Amino acid sequence: MRKLLDEQGRKQVWLAKKADLSENSLQRILDDKGNPSATKLADLAVALEVSTDYLLGLTDDPTPRREAI
Repeated sequence: MRKLLDEQGRKQVWLAKKADLSENSLQRILDDKGNPSATKLADLAVALEVSTDYLLGLTDDPTPRREAI
């Protein structure tokens, strides 16, 4: 996520606000000392405009999936 923030020119405080996380909680996640809930993981992915699978390291493709309705 730090790499994505750097690439997007964003700050950690921005991401914490967008994902409705405290800055301390986000810092713990970024330091691999805590894991976000599924809901917060989805919020982080939406904020960073990537897929949750990308954040989890399950794919190299950051493109979020768009489901047809």
